[in-house]
Amino acid sequence: MTNTIENYLTDREIEAKFPIQDAGEWIARLEAMDLVCEQRKCHEMNYRFDTAERKLSAAHQVLRLRTENGAVTLTFKCAEKAQDGIAYREEIETHVSDEKQMQAILEKLGFEVYFMYEKFRSVFRFDDVLLMVDHTPIGDYLEIEGTDEKTIRDHAGKLGLDWNTSTTKSYQRLFKEWAANVHFSGRDMLFKEIQKFQQIY
Repeated sequence: MTNTIENYLTDREIEAKFPIQDAGEWIARLEAMDLVCEQRKCHEMNYRFDTAERKLSAAHQVLRLRTENGAVTLTFKCAEKAQDGIAYREEIETHVSDEKQMQAILEKLGFEVYFMYEKFRSVFRFDDVLLMVDHTPIGDYLEIEGTDEKTIRDHAGKLGLDWNTSTTKSYQRLFKEWAANVHFSGRDMLFKEIQKFQQIY
C-alpha cells in the first residue's frame, strides 16, 4: 500500500431514496429533532468512469471518483438487487490523496469520464440509520441508509415519508429521465448548465 491510497473498506449499501420538496426545509426539520449531524451541507462533485464500450454500465457496476470538502474518494459499486423500493449494492471505497493523479491512473487503465454530477449533501444520524439530504440540479432527495429493509421502512414511517414514492434509481438514471422529459441535451447533471437551460426555456 502506498501513501496515495488508504482506508480501504468493503461494505454493503442498503438504501431507499425519496423525492422531497425542499432540502432546506428538511434540514431544518431534522435539526429541530435534535438528530446528530454527521456532515453539514457540503458540495460534492462526482465523476462516473467507464470503458468506451460501457462495459461497467452493462454489468450494472459503478466506478466513481468523488470530491467533497477537500476529500477524494474512489468507489466501486455492484448492484445486487432492487426490491420493494430498496437498493442492495456491494460497495468498496478508498480515500485517495490526489484526484488528478487517480483520474490519470483510471484513464491509463482504459476508463473515461462519461458522466459528471454534483449535489449538496447534509447527513444526519437517526438512531441506527443515516439520512442523506441532497439538493441536486434536478430536484431534492432524501436517502435512508440502514442495515436492513425493516429498519429503513420503520424510519421512513417515523419521518412521514410515503413509501410509494421511494426509488432505487441512481442519480444518473434520474437525470436521464428528467432530461428526456424536458428535452435537455446536456450530458452532465451540473447546476450551472441546468440553470442556464431552465432560464432559456
